[in-house]
Amino acid sequence: MDKNPLGEGREIPMDDQGLIDMLSAGPSGIESSVHGEIPPQVEGTFPLPNVSSEENLSQVETKQKQPVLDEGPDEAMKEQMVLPDEKIKAALKAKYGLLRVVPIPYTRDDGKIQCYILRQLTRSQWRTMESSARKIAESKPNLLPDEIFQEKIIATACVWPSLPEHQIATSPAGLVPTLFGVVQQMGLFFNPEAIMAVTFPL
Repeated sequence: MDKNPLGEGREIPMDDQGLIDMLSAGPSGIESSVHGEIPPQVEGTFPLPNVSSEENLSQVETKQKQPVLDEGPDEAMKEQMVLPDEKIKAALKAKYGLLRVVPIPYTRDDGKIQCYILRQLTRSQWRTMESSARKIAESKPNLLPDEIFQEKIIATACVWPSLPEHQIATSPAGLVPTLFGVVQQMGLFFNPEAIMAVTFPL
């Protein structure tokens, strides 16, 4: 009777023994047993997804190449969105350059989707608002510095519709944090692990 490392003294059928051998070999053993021999990864390349056919692989590659941030809404969704007219859009683009449209549902009584247009902020603007938020927090201990900072960022970055700080206080509770996350991405505040995942050796 063989000894089972997972349960002392139990007789191990052949199938169980094969599983134990596979687990004992570690991750490489599991991969080899399940998928067959796996070729070593070539430095500077990304591992291919586990797909079962050339057709599936083609679909995955096509999906990976599509820039998610630049996929616009379909026509049905556009009809539900509240946006400025073309003249205002052109004026905003000319003044601010890079802009992103953020559709936010559940903010209107008529069922329409309110859109907010955000601009990119510079490092200098970011520092100025950080400093201003700290000073306000020092004089008003009941206010949280991070919340003051986020509100100042959105009041500056949201170019349409206008969201001055006195109106932000009565906005839905999650609106400012949601828009703030978009402004961070536009300012290139990316997750280090996400950026490292797409770097490659020269």
